[in-house]
Amino acid sequence: MGAKKYLIIFCVIILLTLFLIVWMAWKGYRIQKGEILITTDKTEYESGETLKVKIQNKFREQICFSSCYPYLLESKNENWESYKYAECQEFDGNGHCMKAGELKAFELTLPQISDGFHRLTVPVCVGCESEDTFRETKRFYSNEFTIKKKELGTCSPVSYEETLNFLKAGKIATIFQFHNLGLSVNLKDGRCFSTEQPKIDDILQQIEECGELCKDILFGTE
Repeated sequence: MGAKKYLIIFCVIILLTLFLIVWMAWKGYRIQKGEILITTDKTEYESGETLKVKIQNKFREQICFSSCYPYLLESKNENWESYKYAECQEFDGNGHCMKAGELKAFELTLPQISDGFHRLTVPVCVGCESEDTFRETKRFYSNEFTIKKKELGTCSPVSYEETLNFLKAGKIATIFQFHNLGLSVNLKDGRCFSTEQPKIDDILQQIEECGELCKDILFGTE
């Protein structure tokens, strides 16, 4: 009887192991076969313009996006490169989720960045719940689009000290850095300023020291 008992336990363990393997393989297959479609309303924009994007979840299960950075903006040189983003200082949870087959539209304001080809990168967590910590399982890309920089005359010159005051007050939305130490600064109220930093990447250090108040600033370099 003892041998028969152990044999039954062994068979149960084998069956459970096979079930787990099949389940994980099926889940991986579903993730592999699914996709999300990311489509912008136009293929050409001006920096500072509003971009409208539609996202459709074609997975058979829910997908969720990062609460810190639901999308990343990339530029194309020889390869696709993401702009620099400040490190997230808060809990990175699933900030927004979409059910299977759901279609939603979003809007975002394009920063003052250099001319050229761009795209949106959207990291997603497939099959996750809204209260979970965000864990990227797949990454998807929008169609390519071009961004044209506004004429420099539309941005008023200010001192670097005044720029830092805007920074510490939490009023800056985007900063673009040029090789000649120049900076293009966009405020959250839509105003645009140009200034010059004392050394390269000094403004990036200032953003990092600013911490939580400056975590959402989009920073780009030439």
